[in-house]
Amino acid sequence: MIVVVEGPSGAGKTTWCRTHGRAHALLEELPDQATVPEDPEAQAHFWVERNVDRWKRVLERERRDGLVVVDVDPFKLHYVWTLWRSGQVPKWEWDLQREASRVAFSAGEYALADLYLVSDVTEETLRARRDADTTRRRGGFERHVLLRDSLLRWYRAIDALEPGRVRFGCPNPVSPICSRSVLAECGAAPLSSIGCWRCCPSGRDRRGRSRPDTTAGGIHLPTSRHAYG
Repeated sequence: MIVVVEGPSGAGKTTWCRTHGRAHALLEELPDQATVPEDPEAQAHFWVERNVDRWKRVLERERRDGLVVVDVDPFKLHYVWTLWRSGQVPKWEWDLQREASRVAFSAGEYALADLYLVSDVTEETLRARRDADTTRRRGGFERHVLLRDSLLRWYRAIDALEPGRVRFGCPNPVSPICSRSVLAECGAAPLSSIGCWRCCPSGRDRRGRSRPDTTAGGIHLPTSRHAYG
């Protein structure tokens, strides 16, 4: 089971992953900016290759532990799209990375997660959390806060195409209810006694195991990871 935690800067993604994902959490590691190519086409391939590499690590963790809670979507194509939609980069930058991502996605080098938890807190709340957090410097906060609406639009599109893959309103770093209702259903320690059958549709899971028909009231997830078209 691959759970991705997403949302705008200051939404509490990393805190939630550390607190509730615990040993299952895989946090984002940003590259040294000096390693990012200046040439636009090379830069597009750099980010795609980096994201593909991160997806491989996600799959390794899933095979090892059964569950991985990922801080920020490894398929991070939404980032350049939200930059373009907010007027911060030209359309051709989006086009370059989209096409590079299409090739990798169609080849199965990365894919969609099983479940997305997407924070949809308001801009006012994001600013309040930024001001209250004295442990981190958010130098790019003003740039990133402009991405909020486009980011939510991106995940609403995924939810419209595949209902059940996206859950809005999480994560809430101060709400234990959110962690219990999601990670407990997915079998994350120490809540694994509740089981994870309700995370997925009835029938068979991605490993071919049979599961009981207990979807009523549960999370309905697609069992396949579709290619980007």
